[in-house]
Amino acid sequence: MPSGGIQPVITPSGPQVGTTPSENPNVQTTTPPVVNAPTIPGGCCPDLWGEKNNMELQRLKRSVGTDNMPVSVPDQIAKDNPAQMMIGSLAELHLWQVQQLDGVLGKWPVGIPIPTPAGTTTVGMPNMAEAVAEMVGMLVSQQVTAAQILNTSSRAMVQAGSATQQAHLAHLTAKANADFLGYENRPSAVEMPLTYTPGKDLSDGLLNESRAQIKGFENTDNTDIKAILAELLQAAAIIRAVYWRKLDARGDIKTQLRQNIRGQGDFIDKAATGDGNDSDWEEYLRQVAEGFRGVTGDANPYNRPPEEGPQIKDRSPGEGKK
Repeated sequence: MPSGGIQPVITPSGPQVGTTPSENPNVQTTTPPVVNAPTIPGGCCPDLWGEKNNMELQRLKRSVGTDNMPVSVPDQIAKDNPAQMMIGSLAELHLWQVQQLDGVLGKWPVGIPIPTPAGTTTVGMPNMAEAVAEMVGMLVSQQVTAAQILNTSSRAMVQAGSATQQAHLAHLTAKANADFLGYENRPSAVEMPLTYTPGKDLSDGLLNESRAQIKGFENTDNTDIKAILAELLQAAAIIRAVYWRKLDARGDIKTQLRQNIRGQGDFIDKAATGDGNDSDWEEYLRQVAEGFRGVTGDANPYNRPPEEGPQIKDRSPGEGKK
């Protein structure tokens, strides 16, 4: 110990014990007396780094984690097979964390180009929160749209299946009618307009209009139903002209029918025995050529003018040629 028994003490800076002048001269400020700090035996300095302070320092070091320094970390966690680097302080560790976060999240704000029919439009995203909010809104809208598309597609598939069934049934019916009517036909290729392009992707023009060739058939028969019906009507007109008889509604229908039948029988008998008159035969041929207009009253019995009606000619040999 120093001579004289005087122990050095450490007093806090600032005014000493006693009165200290203040800004107001009427008010005096007093400071508490300083208690002498314990001294190290045989020394001259107070025990500021005692066991208690050392324990507190160790606790702070463990809390901060400096005992684990330095540490080995990847130089970039956002790439494959990163290299290792050493970090020896908390400041370097914090800087490394900021760099890795920036590498993972990317650059902000970011502009997203969106193509539109009027041109490319850039939409800005200032931060991750607004980007996530935008994505969530779009996902919800797309989910609603997808549900509606699924419902519409299901209904369209049912309708298309029904239409396909009806079209197949109509095809079989048409083929059966062709076989029943007996007209000649042959397979042929027919172009059908489509509102889409088969075999294309959506980005390659799937929704573009196109034309496709399908298998059809072509009628190759030279005779149509009109010509056939014309012949039938002509034969019916001849039969009607021969057998048509006008009956008196006020008379006896039975008697009139009997007379007509007997008259036809007598005519057939005379024709069979050769007692018929040639002039009557010629008159009959003329009436047939005219369509029995005098009996029926029809100006065009064969559905054509009289000059375009059938012409009956006598092709039998004369008496000298028999």
